[in-house]
Amino acid sequence: MKKVLLFIAAVMLSAISFGQGLETLKNYPETSSTYADGTFTGQDGSIWTYSQCRGDGEITEETLMLGKDRTPLANLASGSISGGCGTLSFKYLQAFSTNVNLDVLINGNKVTSVISSGEQNTVKNSGPISVNVSGDFSISFSQPSRGGQVCIDDITWTEYIIGSLSLELTSPNGGESYDPGDVVNATWTSENIANINIDALTPNGWVKLNSDPIDATLGTFAYTIPINIWTGDTYKIRVSDVLDSDANDESDATFTINGHDKMLFQHTFDGVDFGNFITSDLIGSQAWNGTVGSYAEMNGYENSAYDNEDWLVTPSINLDNSDNNIFEFMAYYNSDGPNLKLFYTSTFSGDASASTWTEIPIITPSEKLIWEYIRVDISALTGSVYFGFKYTSNTTDGAADWRVNNIFVSGVNNTPTNIDNTSANISVFPNPFDTQIIVKANGIASVELINAIGQSV
Repeated sequence: MKKVLLFIAAVMLSAISFGQGLETLKNYPETSSTYADGTFTGQDGSIWTYSQCRGDGEITEETLMLGKDRTPLANLASGSISGGCGTLSFKYLQAFSTNVNLDVLINGNKVTSVISSGEQNTVKNSGPISVNVSGDFSISFSQPSRGGQVCIDDITWTEYIIGSLSLELTSPNGGESYDPGDVVNATWTSENIANINIDALTPNGWVKLNSDPIDATLGTFAYTIPINIWTGDTYKIRVSDVLDSDANDESDATFTINGHDKMLFQHTFDGVDFGNFITSDLIGSQAWNGTVGSYAEMNGYENSAYDNEDWLVTPSINLDNSDNNIFEFMAYYNSDGPNLKLFYTSTFSGDASASTWTEIPIITPSEKLIWEYIRVDISALTGSVYFGFKYTSNTTDGAADWRVNNIFVSGVNNTPTNIDNTSANISVFPNPFDTQIIVKANGIASVELINAIGQSV
């Protein structure tokens, strides 16, 4: 809970004042409906760069429109601007039927997103966006995948003249104990910081908890511990300034999460090795295949989209000896087409059409060309279960390129472990055991214990 204080030299003036910058896009050269890439000199004197933008929209005179799902994604970026940035604002407009979802970045770091909701041809104002960054800075506007065409104009910023930044995490600060599903309220105090990120130290390293920058003045962030989290006593929380990572603070000591401790199934695809997975190709000539990139891939497109139904099925997995079970995997897709779906069944003989499948709703990756972890709560399922990825494509909806990897099923052990101690030289008690075990080895120098996921304990 140490207090981080960073001093920023203030500009000394006889009277405190705030300068202001304005970019009306007066020198933006595009005027047609054709998407183009190029540069122009901004009114601040820097060179602004744009890609996949057009000029036939209008807010006030010269207006730039960022395209939707362009290749590369549409973007507008300033050059280096001096004087720091206190706040930023601009006008924007939803150009067509797709809603606006535009990312705003300072020095390459996302500070906010602006959106619209069915407000075509309505001029909106971003309002003052708190930035609070000193020295030279750059502004950029970036279209994420699926963001609707958006016109922007009249970009305004204020100069940043403030003395110091401070950020202090107040909770959790060490010694706490949580269970999966608990809500953790991270709290902090701050001065002169606009937005923060929150990270958690896990057994796999630091993991970012927030998807969008958090308003630092809120002072609190509620995070629900996933039910699939791994048990451990080395967890920490860290808060940091979005624009200056040196301004950060973390828990003074670690806290404990009583999470998953039993791995039921895991598979990482390695080339053409499918392990115990079974493929069932019901329609079409394309099929699931392994690649040198170490993932399983299915693509129903070969010069054009074809009709396909292809299944990738796990071996049978016993879910009875653990609670709060989770099915998780990494997924990636490229190009448009039907979504990949996940199903389960209790019986499978190798032909997916001969089994009765129940769909498990999943949230597919939010953007193309990005690997994302998909986590599914399967705690309601019991017995031995097969899981199947179902890929479909057709000439009407198209054929996406879907890839999956790193498939894990885990839970919390609910069954005492019974150890075979028939060896004359080793005795184990109690047997079976739950949380504590005593091993007696007669005439043996060392004994290694391995847990359910292959770790030495």
